[in-house]
Amino acid sequence: MTELTSAQAVVQATAQHADDPFLVLLTISHATLADPIRIARNRQAVVSNGNTFLAYPFEISLPTDVDDSAQARITVANITRRIGQALERLVEPPDVLIELVLASTPDTIERSWDQFSLTDVTWDAMVMTATVQQLAYWDEPWPRKRVTPRGFPGLFP
Repeated sequence: MTELTSAQAVVQATAQHADDPFLVLLTISHATLADPIRIARNRQAVVSNGNTFLAYPFEISLPTDVDDSAQARITVANITRRIGQALERLVEPPDVLIELVLASTPDTIERSWDQFSLTDVTWDAMVMTATVQQLAYWDEPWPRKRVTPRGFPGLFP
C-alpha cells in the first residue's frame, strides 16, 4: 500500500471496516471536446481540485502493475446518451485520467493513472463498455511510418 499518498488512505485501505470510502474519479478529454467529461463513482457530485465530477453509475477494474501494458475495463450505465454521443463523434481515442480519492478529502489524489486512452468502445441500450489502456509506444513504427503501396494500397492506382 505504499503507492497511496496519505497515511489516512493506507489506514482506510487496510482496515477491516473502513468508514471513509474511496471514490473513483474519471476524466475523459479530447481536443475536439468542448469540456472534458468528468464523472465520479458516487451517489452525489464530487468537487476535487476545483473540478466538478458528476455522480454517475459505472464499474471499473483499476489497472494493475502486473501486466506488460496496464489496462482497465470500464462499464458505464447508459442512463443518458451524453457520453455515448460525445464519444461517437471522435475520430481518435480520447485521453483518460483515473483518480482515486477519499470521500472526506477529495482534493488529495491518493493514486492516479494517466496517459491512458479509451479504446474498444461498445454500447447498447443498457451499458457502454470500453477498455482503458496505455499506448504501447514500443509498437509504433520508428523512425516514422512510410507511405508504401503495401501499407496504403488506396493511395496507389
